[in-house]
Amino acid sequence: MYIFCDREVLSESLTNVSRAVSQKSPIKTLEGVLLKAKDGKLTLTGYDLEIGITTSIDVKVENEGEVVVEARLINDIIRRLPENNVSIEVDDRLIVTIKSGAAEFAILGMPAGEYPQLPVITDGDSFEINQNLLKGMIRQTLFAVSKSEVKPVHMGTLFEISDNQFTMVALDGYRLALRREPVKCDKNMSFVVPGKTQNELLKMIKDEDTTIKIVIGTKHAIFVIDEY
Repeated sequence: MYIFCDREVLSESLTNVSRAVSQKSPIKTLEGVLLKAKDGKLTLTGYDLEIGITTSIDVKVENEGEVVVEARLINDIIRRLPENNVSIEVDDRLIVTIKSGAAEFAILGMPAGEYPQLPVITDGDSFEINQNLLKGMIRQTLFAVSKSEVKPVHMGTLFEISDNQFTMVALDGYRLALRREPVKCDKNMSFVVPGKTQNELLKMIKDEDTTIKIVIGTKHAIFVIDEY
């Protein structure tokens, strides 16, 4: 793999996907970020088997390829680079060479083939909701999500769509929070989103009037927020 990219764009993307990286895992690759260069794009992925975050940025691709790099290490390196133009090269031994101006770093990568694949939803139902609206609904119900593992389902918020009404309900056995808003969706669906996931969503959602697409599968939900 051999690419050229913008340091600021790369740093922002790395910071965001690293929120889903496991801090300590028996699967070593889950402590890293998967980098995949193809067709003029660099796709970055963080995944801890509960939450996955992925995005793509425009880069100049000299050679396509993929590698996993330790998340904390590459974040520290990219933030400290002296210039905005960055090159990243990976050789056959998985040595990742990062250059910018007079700075050059060489770190050991991990095989991309050992990185678990994110779930794919092929036949799920979906709907769209305003970013500001969803952010407000999460903030007004998240406080009532249970922290106790006695009833794991209470550690999340019920998202329910029925008759073009979107209802969010959270309870912990002492408190109950409910918020209901109209939404354009001709399907009825009901699913629970963990509180941990909602906290990460709050960090990703912007104060904009654009929409978020939510896709619901049998066991997974995908939130499409701008390019993430």
